[in-house]
Amino acid sequence: MKKVIRNMFLGLFGTTLGLYMMVTPASVYAKQQQVSNNIEKSTTSFMQNAPNRTVNKVVQDPVETVKASAKKLGFNVKTDSFALTSKSATQAVVSVRHGKTIYNVTLKLKNDNSQWIITSVNTANSSNSNNGTANSGSTSGNTGSATTGTISNTNSTNVNAAEEKAVELLNADRRANGLADLQVSSSLTAVARSHAQNMVARNFFSHTNPDGETLSDRLKQAGISFSAAGENIAENTSVQAAETSLMNSSGHRANILNSTYTTVGIGVAFDSAGTVYVVQDFIK
Repeated sequence: MKKVIRNMFLGLFGTTLGLYMMVTPASVYAKQQQVSNNIEKSTTSFMQNAPNRTVNKVVQDPVETVKASAKKLGFNVKTDSFALTSKSATQAVVSVRHGKTIYNVTLKLKNDNSQWIITSVNTANSSNSNNGTANSGSTSGNTGSATTGTISNTNSTNVNAAEEKAVELLNADRRANGLADLQVSSSLTAVARSHAQNMVARNFFSHTNPDGETLSDRLKQAGISFSAAGENIAENTSVQAAETSLMNSSGHRANILNSTYTTVGIGVAFDSAGTVYVVQDFIK
């Protein structure tokens, strides 16, 4: 009798253990499946409710496009000056100062707006050209080479006429934008002219000369008082082309159209090749 009871007990224990082993994994699996389904539903819901997004193609800046192809074009990124002269929806012109020569690099935007394509490279030898190189600010720019250059024999009458024309063009741009004319200072003009001549004679293009002197230093040495000051410099084929180039550049345009400034001095110098250097000095 005892043996029968023991066998019944062992059989019942084994059945219970088997059922436990069958039920427990199924329960764990069900929980895992439920969690997985919740994540999937959440992801699906996010995708369904997410707004449609259009991926815009990033178009490289025209200047950077020219720099990227500089070696193929015969330019040097480290020593040449690159400046955006003009830009429309489909075309851009970048000017490059390579040695003593200025080049126009024309670019066209591809139909799919994906990138700029260089279409031509021409020497800037037309007096009506808008190309050129320029810098703005009072202390920006790298010190140029101290190599001796040659100043043109252009007489003072032509220089004075060019400076007067440059002032006329600058104030015309101010009036066109609702601003008053800047008053011309002879002492400020002398400072600007001296810097233009220095750039030609010492073959550099910068707001800071090879001696480390900045606009602020030049103004103080001339005894000119100011509460605010700024400077644009440009190298081009004519004062008209220089002004156009400056107005097509945001930094230079900001100086020209700055309502804070009250006085200007514009200095001009020509090198032996006829290239004009224009310096616009602004003060308040």
